[in-house]
Amino acid sequence: MALSGVAESVVGQQAGATLKRVDDMLTRSLRLTRSLVQEISVSALKERDLPFAVKWTAQQMEEKFGLHVALRCDGTLPPIDADTYVCLYRVIQEVLFNVVKHAGVKRVEVELASPHQESVRIVIRDEGCGLSRAASAELGKENGFGLFSIRERIEGLGGRIDVSCTPGKGTAVCLIVPVRSGH
Repeated sequence: MALSGVAESVVGQQAGATLKRVDDMLTRSLRLTRSLVQEISVSALKERDLPFAVKWTAQQMEEKFGLHVALRCDGTLPPIDADTYVCLYRVIQEVLFNVVKHAGVKRVEVELASPHQESVRIVIRDEGCGLSRAASAELGKENGFGLFSIRERIEGLGGRIDVSCTPGKGTAVCLIVPVRSGH
């Protein structure tokens, strides 16, 4: 507000215009920051219900990027401890962002399952351009489309990530994470 007031009182078109641009940039930055804070503290994280969180994220992806997320939940998922839940939520969100940025599609499938009630399996599948051989080779390295970071987080939970891709036919990211008591 102070900058806005100064911009209005400045004599000289060039200095006033520059201050006005800075004021506009700060206003946009504040809006973006508020939006990001809201996303970080989403109710989906408080619910600790993975299907609910994926549905919430799907709604956000559709509204912001036009990406339709088809969710399939096979059976009942066991309770998941808070740390695992938040990690899985953030990883799913990051993989979906990767689909938006790299796959060139408007639809993705997310499958949630717990085959043995001792682990959770999440498969995120698109029919996009797939990863090239060069990108596939980077999966274990720090610059591999954020997958290095995802791999570290999932392995830190005692889980694993498998990525299968076929150039021109899509990518599937499979996350398998052991479940710890959710209480």
